Amino acid sequence: MTTPLSPQLRTVLTAPFLDGQGARSLGRALWLYLHIVLEVDRRGLFIRRLGRIVTALGVGEAEVQQWLDRLSQGRLIEILSPAPFLVIKLRSWSGNTRSEIVSASADSGQSSNLHIEVPVSSSSSAAAAFSSTGDGGPGEGEALLREVLDALGEEADAEEFRELLPRYSPATVRQALRRVETTPLNQIRKSKTALFRYLLDKLS
Repeated sequence: MTTPLSPQLRTVLTAPFLDGQGARSLGRALWLYLHIVLEVDRRGLFIRRLGRIVTALGVGEAEVQQWLDRLSQGRLIEILSPAPFLVIKLRSWSGNTRSEIVSASADSGQSSNLHIEVPVSSSSSAAAAFSSTGDGGPGEGEALLREVLDALGEEADAEEFRELLPRYSPATVRQALRRVETTPLNQIRKSKTALFRYLLDKLS
């Protein structure tokens, strides 16, 4: 018995072929596009260090950069934050546009986290914004990051979570973290880090 694709997934997967060129225009960049589709979050955002993409795809940084340029030129993705700490939005992702996401975040009292939703000039901009976010004043973001890294262990990537955590309230982050810590290891399918990412989206 086959399971039909959801309308959302079908739209994203067919986007590269709408111009009639498909593999001819994108070439091997389709592998990067597929990787992004598989790892995108519920808002259509993909957040990764360039080095992790290189490892996942088994190619060099220069080739990944070329693929990013090709996908961007083909209007399949929008690069909100450049390498080495990439924040990418799928253009074909249905739902909110970037401006609508910013507006919705502000209305929900998360305006301090908006740096992750809009283009930034470098990873240092995002890191600086993160260090001053949170409910405990300046430095709360870094303290929360350390709390997460200590709980998740060596498998957690500090730079990835420095980019990811500001999108959620400290209360949500800590709630997800407590859920991870109280889940027996034999009930965790992939890893603590994967479970934590899942719970962040589920609880937000």
